Amino acid sequence: MTLSLFSPRNIFRRLPFFVAFLASSVAGASEADLVLPDFNSQSFFNGSVPGRTLLMGGLAVCVLGLLFGLSQYMQLQRLPVHKAMLDISELIYQTCKTYLITQGKFILILESF
Repeated sequence: MTLSLFSPRNIFRRLPFFVAFLASSVAGASEADLVLPDFNSQSFFNGSVPGRTLLMGGLAVCVLGLLFGLSQYMQLQRLPVHKAMLDISELIYQTCKTYLITQGKFILILESF
């Protein structure tokens, strides 16, 4: 037995999700409204590491990861590549570029409506 999408049984089963969806759009909160705690007043690891030091250490790890990634990218750029692989990668790149441009146009048309 197949139920129709708009049968009364299906509508009442989906009603709580629809109400929750409508209620969530009314809230109007954004990430800009978040109140962050004072990092100097927080401490971690049984009070031995201040919050600001931990945050800056995490940012330093991120910068080191970025530098490592860039160095690997530069080394990879200098490696020789087979002609067939170069042709395939160019085809993939052009396909992705065309897809992104098409999707961008579509999104702009949707935004205009």
